[in-house]
Amino acid sequence: MNKLSCALYLGAIFCLPSVAGENILLFGGLSYIDDETTPVMAAMLADDARGPLLEEGDAIIDFSFDAVGQVNGSGGLPNISNRGIVHNEDQAWTIATDLGATRAAGQLIPALQLYSEHVFGLLALANYEDVVVQTLTYSDPRTGERKAAKKRTYIVGVSALILDLDPETSYRRILMSSSDLGRFELDLPEHVDPTEAQKVAAYRMAYQNAISGALYKLRKAGDLDADRMEGRLNNMVTGFSMKEAAPAELMNYDLARMPTGSQYRQNMCTIPDGCTSAICRKRAAMLMHAFTSSLSEAGLPVLPPITAEYAGDITAGIELNLSLFGDASRLLGDSQSIRIDPADAATKWVVTWRGSRAEDRPNERYPDLFTNRTFTTMIGYVKGKTGFDGCTDVYDLQRDPPDADVDANSLGCAVETIINSQGEPGRGAERDFYTLSALDHVLKIGGQLTNERSSRNIECKPFAGADQYALR
Repeated sequence: MNKLSCALYLGAIFCLPSVAGENILLFGGLSYIDDETTPVMAAMLADDARGPLLEEGDAIIDFSFDAVGQVNGSGGLPNISNRGIVHNEDQAWTIATDLGATRAAGQLIPALQLYSEHVFGLLALANYEDVVVQTLTYSDPRTGERKAAKKRTYIVGVSALILDLDPETSYRRILMSSSDLGRFELDLPEHVDPTEAQKVAAYRMAYQNAISGALYKLRKAGDLDADRMEGRLNNMVTGFSMKEAAPAELMNYDLARMPTGSQYRQNMCTIPDGCTSAICRKRAAMLMHAFTSSLSEAGLPVLPPITAEYAGDITAGIELNLSLFGDASRLLGDSQSIRIDPADAATKWVVTWRGSRAEDRPNERYPDLFTNRTFTTMIGYVKGKTGFDGCTDVYDLQRDPPDADVDANSLGCAVETIINSQGEPGRGAERDFYTLSALDHVLKIGGQLTNERSSRNIECKPFAGADQYALR
């Protein structure tokens, strides 16, 4: 089945109760930030892609259209439009002519804008990529010998953007969006590196998870205020900081640059950057994207986080020129210029790494051979309401958790199994485990924000071993 017929098959219009007026939502396809922020996605969608890159790129384009079909099949997005998401030209013209328009070449979106209440665009935007590595142990199925393996967690971020298709402007404002962090784990023996095909496939699977998650979270984001055409109820993650108790040196963070309360009150967008290395900025971006995903999970409308991939002052907003990828009938053309404007978010958040610790205990099953090192992390945030200027008119500044103990069940953790005979692992591995521990906590915060405290006890156990994954 080719992409066009697949879109036609999956794109049936599902009529829903008239909740959002005669609003039309057009799916424009898949895009990404740039080849530095999202290099694998860029390579998969490149014009000169070959081999596994081409195959996985085609697969992820198809998947994005499939995911729209699945959302339609389960009820669409009634908080945005009372029709299903439209993603091919024939569907869109059927709607336009039903509303009274006359079909004419090149006039589809103007016709829809003339005869419907509002026309919105929907994009799936890839905006983060990274991989975190863990060491685990397993039994060789042939000899029974305990060996080491590597678990690589491929982590990506995707935002589903609702765009204002105002014909009077050269760029598209983001009215509302949702975000999801997708992950996929690849387990291989310690001395076996993944092939290029395995890496690309792992990223593709992570992206598929994130695309689905971001689309479905749009339902949680509340009703779009189409008549006012503004997103003042949006939330935006604008920064990252670490505190003294956190492993700042390991993460290459300069505590002297930690933002102060007065700096937060002066500007919730231009947060002092304490990172002194690229890896620190990469992990800071991960936690900012994860926090945005957690806000989406809590049902809050968000804007994509502005992280280190965007240069310069963000206070006045940022325009990004995006190439769009999909089948030949995609509705928004080959490219779009979008605007990420902090003034469109009434609430700003800064992720704060408040503290971490590591504790060693003998492995329960093999106490003489292995040590379990448990990394426990506390993540908090600074939250500020902002005025119409978007960044510097800051009020109602809050911190959570306050300077007091928090429910231990809410902490994040990760466990490394150390092979005693091999000595201490490198600092990079330690940094990765602290990162996974922090990520675990950040992804619980969505439930905490909706008063759903995690019921899971802080019972960090080592990964059960690769035995159950049939490693070869």
